[in-house]
Amino acid sequence: MSKEGLFIVFEGIDGSGKTTICKMLENTLKSRGINVFFTSEPTSGEYGKIIREKLRSGMEPLEAVLLFALDRYYHVKTIGELLETGHVVLCDRYYYSSLAYQGALLGEDMIKYIEEVHRPFIIEPDVVFLLDVRPEVGLSRVRSVRESGIEIYEEVRLQESIRKIYLRMAEEKGFIVINAEKPIKEVFSEVLSYVDVILK
Repeated sequence: MSKEGLFIVFEGIDGSGKTTICKMLENTLKSRGINVFFTSEPTSGEYGKIIREKLRSGMEPLEAVLLFALDRYYHVKTIGELLETGHVVLCDRYYYSSLAYQGALLGEDMIKYIEEVHRPFIIEPDVVFLLDVRPEVGLSRVRSVRESGIEIYEEVRLQESIRKIYLRMAEEKGFIVINAEKPIKEVFSEVLSYVDVILK
């Protein structure tokens, strides 16, 4: 598939600041007159709504793999259309989240299966930022702003396993790793410096 736009993905464990940085970048690019679209996973679509509910009530790991893949299949169609019309697409989580989260729950053999499930339809990003924080830092942030409801992935040991998979993927796939424990303005400044180079 040919792309005219730019596809930027933000990944990281819970509480790493992905949504905040995405929104800051969206506002900055819009202020420059750039056509930018912010999106996230799970989406607000039919399958995304099911996922959000089950993240609170509980679901089997394999069920999560399949539901996320369905949600992402339709999400990718939208992303593709936006890229073809020259948009910069900012995505808060993508299929690397499935690789990390379900890989941590089901074992790393599942990573290859998830990659195979996605291979026929996935659009590879132009750049992936991994916002890296220690699990205790990330979960502390999550719980400081969460009014109610703990999601099924929010546990320090599990988040540590997820982080290890993310860091290995970053090395293998060339993600840009950002220390997201720094003040948010510093994190954003570092991200923006990379994006500015890409946009030139």
